[in-house]
Amino acid sequence: MPGVRKEEAYQVAEKIREVVFNEPILRDHTKVSISLGIAGFPDDGQSYAEIYGCADKALYHAKKTGRNKSVKWASQIPHEERRATPLDGIVGGSELENSRRILAMVELIRTMNEDGVCQDQIFDFLGRVIDTLHAQKGILFLVQDAKVINTYGRERNKHTWLADPAYNQKILEETLKTKQGSTLIDWEGALNQDVLMGLPVWDSVLVVPAIKRGELKAVLYLVSPIRSKEFNADDYNLASVFMDIFNLIDVGGLA
Repeated sequence: MPGVRKEEAYQVAEKIREVVFNEPILRDHTKVSISLGIAGFPDDGQSYAEIYGCADKALYHAKKTGRNKSVKWASQIPHEERRATPLDGIVGGSELENSRRILAMVELIRTMNEDGVCQDQIFDFLGRVIDTLHAQKGILFLVQDAKVINTYGRERNKHTWLADPAYNQKILEETLKTKQGSTLIDWEGALNQDVLMGLPVWDSVLVVPAIKRGELKAVLYLVSPIRSKEFNADDYNLASVFMDIFNLIDVGGLA
C-alpha cells in the first residue's frame, strides 16, 4: 500500500477482517475469520524481504494469540520459530504472483458458490488452476467408492474440453488407493521426443485428492513438461487449497 502509514494500513486490515467475518461467504453461512499482519517501510525494514518477514511474524503472533485479529509488527513481539503451514506456497513469491494466487482463490470461491451448471463450474475451476499453477493441462477425476465415475480435462489457453486426456494410470490408482497426493516425474509416460536432442520429453505431475468428510471425492491431476516447469511442495500446498475450494461444488448430479 504505497504512501500509507502503518496505522492507516492497520485500519484497512481491520475493515477487511470485519467484512470477511460478517459476510456469508459459504452457503451454510459458517463464519469465516482471518488474521492479518502489518509491517511498513522504513520502520520495519529497508527491503521487501525484511518488511515481508516482519508482517509474517506479526501474522503468526495473531494466530498464536487468538486468531481473528490484525497485529502490527513491533520489536516487543516475542520471537517465535515459525513452523511450516499449509499456506506455504500461497504467498511468499513476487507481489504480482501473490496477487494472482489470492485473486484466483477469491474468484474460485465466488464461482463455486454461484448457482449454475456443475460442469461449467468444473470447466472454470480447471482453467483457473491450470493458469495459476502454470500447468500444461489439468484433469479432474470425480470419485465414488474409490472408483472414477467421471473425467474432465482442459489444456492451457484452450477454451474447450480436452477429449480423452492422457495420464499415467499407475499414478492415479496409487492416489485412489492411499488418498495421498504427490509431486513426481512421470518417467514412464513420455509420449513425445525433443526434436533437437532426440530425448523423451518427460512430464512433471502433481496429484492432489479432495477429501470430504473422510471420503475421497475427486483427484486433481496436473501435468507440465519438466523443461517448462517442475512442480514442488509449494505448488502442492496451493493446489490442496484449490481442492478445498472445489469441495464447495455439489457434484452429486454428475455421478
